[in-house]
Amino acid sequence: MATPRPNISDRVMNGGTSLPDGKPVPGLLRGFYGLGQSAEAIKNWAFGTLLLIYYVQVLGLSGSLAGLAIAIALGFDAISDPAVGSLSDNFRSRFGRRHPFMIGALLPLPLCFFLLFWPPAGLSGFSLFLWLTTFTVLTRTALTFFNVPYQALGAELSRDYHERTVIVMFRMGIGYVAALLIVFVAFTFWFVSTEETPDPQLTREPYLSFAITCAAVMFLATALSTWGTRGTIPILVARDKNRARQPFQLAQIYKDLFRALENPSFRALIIAVFLVFVYLGVHSALATHLKTFFWHLDTSGIRAWQMASIVGAIMGLPFTPRFNRIFEKKMTVILGIIGTTFFSTLPVLLKLLHLSPTDPDTLLVFLSACAFIGSFASIQALISAGSMIADIADEHELTHGQRQEGIYFGALSFAAKSTSGLGNLIAGVVLDLITLSTFTDPLAVPPVVLTHFGWVYTLIPIISIFSLWAFLPYHLDKKRHDEIIRQLEATRWRERLDKDLTIKLVPHDNSPADLKYTLTAEAHRTGPNKLTLKFNLTGDIHALDIKEGAPARQDNLWQSTCFEAFISAANPDHYIEINLAPSGAWALYTFTGYRQGQESPAVTYGPHLVCERSDHHLTLTADLDLAGLDLPEGPWTTGLSAVVKEKNGQTHYFALAHTQEDPDFHQADCFVMELELATRP
Repeated sequence: MATPRPNISDRVMNGGTSLPDGKPVPGLLRGFYGLGQSAEAIKNWAFGTLLLIYYVQVLGLSGSLAGLAIAIALGFDAISDPAVGSLSDNFRSRFGRRHPFMIGALLPLPLCFFLLFWPPAGLSGFSLFLWLTTFTVLTRTALTFFNVPYQALGAELSRDYHERTVIVMFRMGIGYVAALLIVFVAFTFWFVSTEETPDPQLTREPYLSFAITCAAVMFLATALSTWGTRGTIPILVARDKNRARQPFQLAQIYKDLFRALENPSFRALIIAVFLVFVYLGVHSALATHLKTFFWHLDTSGIRAWQMASIVGAIMGLPFTPRFNRIFEKKMTVILGIIGTTFFSTLPVLLKLLHLSPTDPDTLLVFLSACAFIGSFASIQALISAGSMIADIADEHELTHGQRQEGIYFGALSFAAKSTSGLGNLIAGVVLDLITLSTFTDPLAVPPVVLTHFGWVYTLIPIISIFSLWAFLPYHLDKKRHDEIIRQLEATRWRERLDKDLTIKLVPHDNSPADLKYTLTAEAHRTGPNKLTLKFNLTGDIHALDIKEGAPARQDNLWQSTCFEAFISAANPDHYIEINLAPSGAWALYTFTGYRQGQESPAVTYGPHLVCERSDHHLTLTADLDLAGLDLPEGPWTTGLSAVVKEKNGQTHYFALAHTQEDPDFHQADCFVMELELATRP
């Protein structure tokens, strides 16, 4: 009975490849991957600019309760973010570690977002507080199930220090473009000032169209991102197959998190990022109040300011990789924090000092310019921080022998959610303390209230000063990261060469039941075009038909005892056959199809063969240089086999797999080994 034919899934799961760490990630993959950021970008913009003013000024919830509801979700995030990160780190499936979670969040995320921004009419007081709390928690949890695995996936696309910055740049850039489109559509079609409603953001009706559109864009972007990155699944599955996994335990998650915090660079980065996001959260939560009540802008002015801010971030994207090369990532983050803090605060401070422009058109240009420069600066810090997390995950693997991108990006996600969590809580309390939450008419607010609001706004940047101080111990620069990668590659190379790769070859079904020969084989790719083979035959060696002769290139070696290897060429229809005899004789053929187009190509270097024999053991080792044979850069699809012929004429056929009733090593279905390149660093 023939051995069952291995399917494509089996071949992938039994081998694998690695993404090209030293090469740029393909642009199309970058683009599809970047689309996934749209969901978080839209959610962050909506939470940061409209959620608080909607529930406080439109629906009538107190500022403190609104801020508390959003902050309560932060407690759930403290559990869900690292938990989902750990789950995706240790999850195994034919769809990989990350994609199953991303797929599972595709529908819940937009649905919960829509319900958050369109509560049932008539809710008020505690019932409205419960609705806001419930759907804030659900929206953010659904985002966690998509975003944490999604960001961890980005860290796996490349290990190059600068390429990672480019990947994060694409991710953040597409997110900002999505937010820009939402801002443009929202303030062009829904939040439009008229004589009847000069401040439409303070009315309920526009939020229905806003919620529907945002939910639809969220679903479309996350679905396209998940679909467009599906090509990485078999590659990452193969890469992860031998990595250790641990069962899900909530206690273990926090042990892993605290172990991660032992890394001084991660501890410095995550504390600094947490504080920056809290600052940005307060700043964003008060931004719409600032524009509506403090600056008295109409919706066209608000749109101009918002779009200037987002365009500034988009324009700053291509500069981040350059700044990283010039200043290193650490200094880029520091300069970004200083820049965004200064230009976000400057206009308010100048007005309090009676130094700001008084002409409305000039004022709007000035406000938009400051928003543009502030966002240009902030994007430098945000992209660099995301790239740094991936670098720290490499250091963690070197120290602890385990890759846990999910844990690190879970912590980063939790820090990012502090933007709308603690930020909205602080903002809500501030609004209540200065009594701004009691006013719905911008022109009716007393000047003293606006003055108090302005001074509080200018004191918020103190948080950024603490973040810079916390960030100082970060030490992971390019030189250190290059050394980490070299050490990791050296470790993998040693593991691959030290690992027992001995494979038992299977005799064909027509072999006698009492066959007394066993054969094992090893194969190693020790260079881009170099192959080492080792065959170990056990049995009555003296009974074998072994032709003696000069160790030269010869044909028809298969007519006596002969060891063979078959390798698929770069063109999948082509393949290579290698014959190795115990005498040291060898042969090499290329084929353009099944047993078609046979040629004996010239080779620069013949194989180096060593054969050792005893009464019951024969070991043949061959080192081959296959340069010039059009082999694929990725894994080699390989078949190993042997003809074991006895002096009495009885012949036994061994191979990795047999798929025909008669022995046939040329069948492509017998090529079931995937050989990765074991590159010495």
